[in-house]
Amino acid sequence: MTERRTPRWRPWIAALHVAGTLLACDSDARRADAPRDGELQTPPDARAVAIDNGAGQRLQRECDAGALPACVELADHLERGSGAVRSLADAARAYRRACNGGEARGCTGLGRLTRDGEGVSANPSAAATLLGRACTGGDPAGCGFLAAQYAEGRGVPKDISRAVQLYETACRGGDPRFCILLGNLYQDGDGVARDFDAASRLYQLGCATGDLVACSHRAHLADEVALTSDADELLRRIVGGACKAGDPRACAVLEELGRGAPGPE
Repeated sequence: MTERRTPRWRPWIAALHVAGTLLACDSDARRADAPRDGELQTPPDARAVAIDNGAGQRLQRECDAGALPACVELADHLERGSGAVRSLADAARAYRRACNGGEARGCTGLGRLTRDGEGVSANPSAAATLLGRACTGGDPAGCGFLAAQYAEGRGVPKDISRAVQLYETACRGGDPRFCILLGNLYQDGDGVARDFDAASRLYQLGCATGDLVACSHRAHLADEVALTSDADELLRRIVGGACKAGDPRACAVLEELGRGAPGPE
């Protein structure tokens, strides 16, 4: 059994964790007033919205013509306010159009907004149904967001076992965010038996996608408990490789740590 040892917190691990976490959290800072009751049931019309650039206008035309992936991309722009005037209500309409047409990612997007009451009336139970459709339809993120609702008992009965299954599906589907969340459960023993080896495996799966936040969680864990892998080498390889590939986040971490960006091989 893996045992805890005295932590040796290294500044370079903490710097990587902070750099990655700030970027990961940036896209989650979205809040808006809920619309009138019943809007969730309004048939989608992907109505014309104010778009700032040619790409946004193209997506609007393609979505109106029935291209469901374009509806998802348009909704993402509208939700974030990138390349379009930010409108959560219009984002919800575009996500709904995609979801009703069978595009799983549209169901995920609409499920998230419905869960939090962003652009539509808040309805966690309806959100769980939408996220279930997304998960069944093959979108890993839909499985992961549904897992979070089971873990919290939000709109569904609390069921940690079901949450673990769904997080695992999302993680193995290639979404590192949910590798991290499930790894956190195992690392902290939150609703499951504490298992550092399982947490390490999950963080490593996320890290293998190139996700710096997952890598930093893996390094923190390796620094705190006696694991077989070497955390220094893991982070050196991942962060150095990401910097070489042109990721400014990784290069910034290396520069801050005084190691400099690695030169070309």
